[in-house]
Amino acid sequence: MASTLHITLSAFAGLDIRGEVIKFDPHLPERWSELTFTFSKQSVRFKVTINKDKMIVCVNKDCVVMIGSELVSLKKGSENEITY
Repeated sequence: MASTLHITLSAFAGLDIRGEVIKFDPHLPERWSELTFTFSKQSVRFKVTINKDKMIVCVNKDCVVMIGSELVSLKKGSENEITY
């Protein structure tokens, strides 16, 4: 089951947690309207919702992530909405 989840998050959310900076490069399948998931890395808890043209990311600590080729600062306690 873990490998199925990993494939979904890496292929469709474009999630890469291997480096210091967490990376997203979303590519949802055409028939999917949205993907929502949570995860933790480096003591930061993420709640992510991805749809066809934007992401909403909630975090418990301020942090920086890469979305596509752009570094994005996320603020804790708010819904950080990013158009990609």
